[in-house]
Amino acid sequence: MDEAARRAEMTAKINEYMVVHGFHSLKMDQIAKIMGVSRGKLYLYFSSKTAVVEAVVARYLTYISRLTKAYEIGTASEIIGEFLDYVVDNLLLNTSSSPVFIADLQADYPELAEQLKQAETAWVAEVRQYLLAGQRLGVFNDINPDLIVLSDQAMMPQLTPQYLLGHGLTPLKAIHDLFQYQINSLVRERYRSQIDLTAREADLARLAAKYTQTFE
Repeated sequence: MDEAARRAEMTAKINEYMVVHGFHSLKMDQIAKIMGVSRGKLYLYFSSKTAVVEAVVARYLTYISRLTKAYEIGTASEIIGEFLDYVVDNLLLNTSSSPVFIADLQADYPELAEQLKQAETAWVAEVRQYLLAGQRLGVFNDINPDLIVLSDQAMMPQLTPQYLLGHGLTPLKAIHDLFQYQINSLVRERYRSQIDLTAREADLARLAAKYTQTFE
């Protein structure tokens, strides 16, 4: 593993911790332990806690930039073809952060918080255009796109291990049901049969595995 890959792996590990627990009280010794390296090794890659947080935010920004794309929205078939990608992207973005992480970022690093907010705003703008195009073409139900976005932002982060356990759900079952919910609530009935959820079972399994790893 080269140096860039090692740094990326370390960043991913601390990112997963920060999503669940935040980072305000973290010290470098704790960060090293979470990353699975010695304190000396940590300083070879990150000069300070600020450098660690900056790397995590940069990871988010790169991730969001990959999601922020121009969906194919010219025809009904293109809208349908993009739908499962839209749901995957939406789920990944809305569950990759957390209120505790954002609160710590706003308190300790407001400039980084603003960068993240701007990137998320650009993503929401793309989603809104996609939803509006689907409504104009008669594929989606006539629901205010802003309410759809708000609902997803409120609901998806609540799928915590405690919630799943209390409702007898595995991560895979919860994600599968969420996909089905999105199809039934957004897509008009005559188009639903054109969406093949079974074709994305591998993606659902990967999402469930990522969720399980993050919250272990």
